[in-house]
Amino acid sequence: MIAALAPLLGLLGTVLGMMEAFSAMAATEGRANASQLSGGIYEALTTTAAGLVVAIPFAALAAWIEFRLRRIHKVVNSSLVTVLTVTPQAFAGQPEPESDAAAQPTTSQPRSEAKDEQEPETQSRQRFAHATG
Repeated sequence: MIAALAPLLGLLGTVLGMMEAFSAMAATEGRANASQLSGGIYEALTTTAAGLVVAIPFAALAAWIEFRLRRIHKVVNSSLVTVLTVTPQAFAGQPEPESDAAAQPTTSQPRSEAKDEQEPETQSRQRFAHATG
């Protein structure tokens, strides 16, 4: 915020300084010498320089902080994706919860064949979680 406001304050000082210079010229009806104009011009240049001296370091600092935050965001996001990703291997040793239809077999297939048919179903139900930014 300071980086955005400092140039505007410098511009305000420039305008006020130029108004002073033109006011001195108007007071002398256009016959002002350099010493009469130099005060307003000096004020204009000084405030412009002061605004830039404040704005440039703060703009650089803001850019650096934004870069660091984006990098931290990427690291956190990738860590969350790694942690929250559910893989079929994580549930390979756990039994599936039985529903009413699965509890009453309708065919007379051996147990091993029924298990082979259920594996693709388990893989299609896997869920992947990810963090959104």
